[in-house]
Amino acid sequence: GMCMHPIRSRGGQLTVEGRVTASYTTQPKARGGALGLRLDARYSKVASARKREEAAAARMRVAQVIADNKDAKMASKEAVLPANFVGKGKRPEIGVKISDSKRVREQDREKITNLILSLFERQPSWRFDDLQKETKQPTAYLKELLEELCVYHRAGTRQGTWTVQEKYRFA
Repeated sequence: GMCMHPIRSRGGQLTVEGRVTASYTTQPKARGGALGLRLDARYSKVASARKREEAAAARMRVAQVIADNKDAKMASKEAVLPANFVGKGKRPEIGVKISDSKRVREQDREKITNLILSLFERQPSWRFDDLQKETKQPTAYLKELLEELCVYHRAGTRQGTWTVQEKYRFA
């Protein structure tokens, strides 16, 4: 049954207080329109608000319990890469730190110059990517050094490679 309380009047408005034990929703009859179905705008507004509220109430939040497993924590930390990591889609293997693949500018210019010249003793011409892998220097800095020490071949058999300038060649 339904528990009803007397009707009260507040400033000209009638109110009913009570507890609803069963509710019945109704929908107004469709009136003629473009498709033969046009509902009252106010009803549509109330109905869509109710649907949103019901959907929000029905959504379940799922909490996942993660066991206190030290190995799982370590593996997940190693797999996460910083947002600024630029690695052409290659992820480092587990155990390899991201800092190992970073290129840090060598402060001692003479040291890196000697390294570049020693590479050209080993092999007469190099592609830029290979030089960068060997020296682990940032792109802009390495290009600056190569422009001082080397000649870039834009055409011919050695196209796209760097060779050391004549004045730096060893006998």
